Amino acid sequence: MGGSGALLPFRGLRFRPDQPGGLAGTIGPAADLDSSAEARAFARNRPHSAVWLEVEDEAEGLHFGAARSLLDAWRDEHTLFIEDAPAYYVYEHEFDDQGVRRIRRGIFGLVPLDAPDVCVLPHEETWEENRRRRLQLLRDLDASISPVFLIYDPSETDTSPRRLLDEITHDEPDARATDDVGDVHRLWVVADPSIVTAVAEAMRGQHYIIADGHHRFAAAQLYHRERVMPETSFVLAYCVDANDPGVVIRPIHRLVTHRDALDWIAAVGPLHEWFEIATEPVGNRGGDELLRTLGDGELPVAGVVVNDGLTFARLTLRSWESAEQLLPDELSKSAKTLDVSVVTELVIRRALDISANAESSAVSFLTNADDVVSGVRHDGGIGILMRPIRLRQVLAVARAHAKVPAKSTSFVPKVPIGLVMHQFRVPSSQFSLEVDASRRQAIAMAPEPAVLHALGTRNSELETGS
Repeated sequence: MGGSGALLPFRGLRFRPDQPGGLAGTIGPAADLDSSAEARAFARNRPHSAVWLEVEDEAEGLHFGAARSLLDAWRDEHTLFIEDAPAYYVYEHEFDDQGVRRIRRGIFGLVPLDAPDVCVLPHEETWEENRRRRLQLLRDLDASISPVFLIYDPSETDTSPRRLLDEITHDEPDARATDDVGDVHRLWVVADPSIVTAVAEAMRGQHYIIADGHHRFAAAQLYHRERVMPETSFVLAYCVDANDPGVVIRPIHRLVTHRDALDWIAAVGPLHEWFEIATEPVGNRGGDELLRTLGDGELPVAGVVVNDGLTFARLTLRSWESAEQLLPDELSKSAKTLDVSVVTELVIRRALDISANAESSAVSFLTNADDVVSGVRHDGGIGILMRPIRLRQVLAVARAHAKVPAKSTSFVPKVPIGLVMHQFRVPSSQFSLEVDASRRQAIAMAPEPAVLHALGTRNSELETGS
């Protein structure tokens, strides 16, 4: 895999820690909220929640004018502030993983979008509708308020920030909060010039793979192509070691609701050609219990819930020979072997006749298997239970410069919105051109636009070349 990565320090835009409710009152699970209505419900009693910044205007059309007004007001009244010096932000998320307490640790920084030596590999396809929404959010806010979640494998390089992170997190965090579900969030601001330099050097050779945020990354690329400004040539990123014990992947299940695609009896015919199908009553079992019956075999398998939630069919691919020639040629060998690729092409595309363009409206994507079963019971439809993709499979697909279908992986928990943000146009009153030698050294390795941005050079100076 060619190319090397860079992670740059920046002057983050953050909520003041003395806000009512503290950090818990300002961060939010924006990526998990399916609509602006849900976002409003979550933030109703949180007047300074960053979730408000992703709520669309109620008028027709895709715009975020109210969110921009709120962002401006928060900056003017100093609810938000800009860091005095370029910094990294180390973040730990402590959470419950099916009864096991885990901690995921990573670093916030800026990743250049167009530097020739930077390699950021996606592993999932994206949808135009979601890209368009994320792009409009960037246009209206002129800021990036939620990061792309990247993973890197330090075994590919001679450097790792692990020791530095151990030392940083040994101290008390600059901000700490416990949220509504009991997750603990800890944030360290790393602005000491010598430590900034060490972190930058440790991250310089890393290769990045997008874990979550494919639409945000694609929108950032589109926005930079529109604006062609130094400030927009970076994407806000949260970078985590692939070997971190807090990296958890869960499956994303499918609930088919498109009325023209619900004839399961007709769909079973061609499926028998490709799959061995074992049918049994669901009984009183929930989705998680049904999911466990899929096992961990090598051949692709999926569980289908039909007949108003009364019947469960376990589909196991008969052989690779029966399916390989039916899968899209653009899929790499590593992607073709995945459950989600086989199910998407053979079950959703061919048996149920749902095109890629219709999928986002005809299929709901759920991370909770019990919700799939209850959805079929209450509303009809066809539920498809999926096994999780393993991390090594994600890495193999990305390294082959291939992609799996959209909504194939769920890296949990989501990175909250509002921990630290990236403002593209920093007000001139916030700038300081007096930069000491150690701070210059900390960003000396960055491409020229990144250096100018991290030093806080005014936009007019960038435009005039002065």
